[in-house]
Amino acid sequence: MAYVNPDSALVQAADDLLVKHVAAQPGGPCVSCGQVSPCASARNAAEVRRAAGLTAVPGAPVSAPPTNAGAFAPSGATSSRRLTLEKA
Repeated sequence: MAYVNPDSALVQAADDLLVKHVAAQPGGPCVSCGQVSPCASARNAAEVRRAAGLTAVPGAPVSAPPTNAGAFAPSGATSSRRLTLEKA
């Protein structure tokens, strides 16, 4: 189930970010912001695409299963932050 409309401006913006925030070589710095790749912008844009039911990387095969880490997480990377949603 997609939580975000795949045709929305949000997904288009995520695609634009993924095009701009790439590394010249795997594990190298992002060419746009200089952070270690994958930078926060690329990781967040990939999450927007997953929420729309799309692959994390534009142009990747649709049959590729989305994962928590996706193509943008360095090997062995984990997140210590958790998002908790509460009903008001």
